[in-house]
Amino acid sequence: MNYLFVDGNSLGYYHQQSDKLHNGEMEVQAAFGFVKNVRRYASILHARPMILWDGFSDKRRDFYPEYKANRDDDPDMKKMKEGFAIQKPYILKMMTALGVNQLIAKDAEADDLAGMLVSRLAPQPTVDHIYLLTGDGDWLQLVRENVSWISLREDAKYKHVNFEQFAELTGLPTPRAFLE
Repeated sequence: MNYLFVDGNSLGYYHQQSDKLHNGEMEVQAAFGFVKNVRRYASILHARPMILWDGFSDKRRDFYPEYKANRDDDPDMKKMKEGFAIQKPYILKMMTALGVNQLIAKDAEADDLAGMLVSRLAPQPTVDHIYLLTGDGDWLQLVRENVSWISLREDAKYKHVNFEQFAELTGLPTPRAFLE
């Protein structure tokens, strides 16, 4: 079985920044693009999708108060995030209605969930491959023999990184080098 772990906030933000779509006064481009991309990648990769959502990590902020502190300084970024926040409850409901599993990290982030799931599932003999769909380069540290990283970003230096290409494409000898 193949799995597709989707970074929910990353995919939502990506589509929120695309051409505007409206239903009445409400922007819907994030919701539309989200469903379309999950379906597309799951179909192409023959993978079971699972959406991983960020929670709010008080622990990280307690340890490092400046953690992501400047992300809302840009008024355009703040407006984009607000637009996505309005659509997010609809995306959650649509994914549930479509039978797509979702996990929300209450006190962590989607990449923490991805790390836990990869460490538990990748070694399983019933798991052929895990694909990580995100715009977050931190997820590259999860690449393994049967785990690949796929970037959402149009400006990404690499759109798809698997274990065999990892050193050549990233300049790091192993995914573990991200942590060292």
